[in-house]
This record gives sequence, structure tokens and C-alpha cells, in this order.
Amino acid sequence: MALELKYASDATALLDDLVDALGHSKSPAGVVIPVLMPSLPLVDRAKAELARRHGVAMGVEFLLPGSFIERIAQRVGLDPVHPSWRPEGLAWRLLPLLAAMVEEGHTPRLESACVDDRARQALAAELADRFDQYLYFRPSMIAAWDRGEPFEDLPESARG
Repeated sequence: MALELKYASDATALLDDLVDALGHSKSPAGVVIPVLMPSLPLVDRAKAELARRHGVAMGVEFLLPGSFIERIAQRVGLDPVHPSWRPEGLAWRLLPLLAAMVEEGHTPRLESACVDDRARQALAAELADRFDQYLYFRPSMIAAWDRGEPFEDLPESARG
């Protein structure tokens, strides 16, 4: 199996090159091509563009960074990440925390975002996904939080 890197100065150019390469791939029948992608929206765009240009979006497995790292860890014999730390599991751990924060009544914006159980679950899922992204794109922020320190690398306008 060969490793091929694609890079470009913008997402559209990268996507065009990737879709073109995947559409003309000489992979044997039944072989699925793994493709590492940085975000779910880019995966969705790639699938739609593959289907639009080539009539089908099959034979490709798009992996996000977490899935890619887990696959490598599994191949070298490391234990998998506990499901409660994946975004789906983390969302369930955040639900009681959100409920408690709403009950405290100190955050009116949070109360309006958690008007019912369904809205609270959606917010918990979004927060879990954001924390998961921070692990990959802002590890120094997570490390500072873990040490109980403020993260100083944020612009003043984003510190709330």
C-alpha cells in the first residue's frame, strides 16, 4: 500500500485534486481506499463531489483524525480509547453537567439553549464534538485546562 499526500492552498483546489485522483484510481475491485480528512464538512463535500463527477462515491473510506489515530494504535497493539471519551460517549457525560448549570440559573444564554431535553442533547453533542476537535487542533488549550490554568493564547475578544 502506498501513501500519497495531497495538499493545496485552499480546500476547493485540494478537493478537486482528491476527487480527480479517487475517480481515476486503479485500485483492485473490492479494495477500499482510506483517506484521512481534517473535518466532517470536508468529508461531506468530497462524497458529494465524487458522486456528482463519477456517479458514485464508493470504494473510499474517509477517516477523521481520531479514527485514523485509533486505527494506527490498534495496528501497533495499543488499547483503544475508552468509548466514554469519544464524542458520542462524552456527550452523555456532559448532559448532567448542562442540566446542573441550567438549574443554577447563572447563565441565561445556556437556559435558552437548553429549553428541553432534545435541545440539551444537541448542545451536549456539539460541545463533545468541539472538545474532540480541540484535542487535535488546540492541544495546548486542553493541556492548560487540565492543569487548571487559563489559556493565554486566545485573543482578548474570545476570552469572554
